[in-house]
Amino acid sequence: LGWREGTYYFNDATMSEIMTVLPRWFGIEVKIENTQLRTELFTGIMERHKPVSVFLDNLKSTMHIQYSFDKEGVLHIK
Repeated sequence: LGWREGTYYFNDATMSEIMTVLPRWFGIEVKIENTQLRTELFTGIMERHKPVSVFLDNLKSTMHIQYSFDKEGVLHIK
């Protein structure tokens, strides 16, 4: 129910599951370029009132991913 208050809690969620929330909350398209990442597990939180970059930087530090936005605003996870 935390999502109602702007906090989404992930508990052993796959990267694929996480990436379905980003379009709904932040209105961005997401492409996972490294297919091996799709099944990687993550536990943590995403806060809607903070910029998406805060969540992505936390994800980057815990899962050792790289991310970038292209000129159309599509998020690429590598």
